[in-house]
Amino acid sequence: MTKKLDVGNVLLADYVGPGQGNKVTLVNTYSGDVFVAAFPVMMSFGFYAETFVRPASPLMATISFLLDETQFLELHTMLQPNPAASGPELIVVPQFQSIATKESTLKIVMRVAGYHPAKLITKAIKLAPSDAISSGGSEPMPSPAQSEPASPA
Repeated sequence: MTKKLDVGNVLLADYVGPGQGNKVTLVNTYSGDVFVAAFPVMMSFGFYAETFVRPASPLMATISFLLDETQFLELHTMLQPNPAASGPELIVVPQFQSIATKESTLKIVMRVAGYHPAKLITKAIKLAPSDAISSGGSEPMPSPAQSEPASPA
């Protein structure tokens, strides 16, 4: 019988890293959809999740990153037994990248043996309105003409 995966806060940001005093620093968190200036676009994100799974022995967690249902990254982490822990076990991915060629959906899913898969994040990647100021952690991909080396004169 599978159990529900007990997950706490889950956040997507431009960067997630160590902070002072054993804290985690989140830079430019996304509260809603992700808006980009143009397509194709190289996107850089960081990821933070809390889990309250308390295994009796180490247990492998698989985290899948998908863009429009196509997996582009898979990470593995061990959930450690710690019955004395009062808080969550943190899963921190400082930065990962993906290329979107059109409006898309980013999904992050965690799987652990004996538990139902947990959809951690679902974010729409959309073209920003023309009056938007910033594209956050995304940069338009150079066109082929921009990326070719200059020819000698």
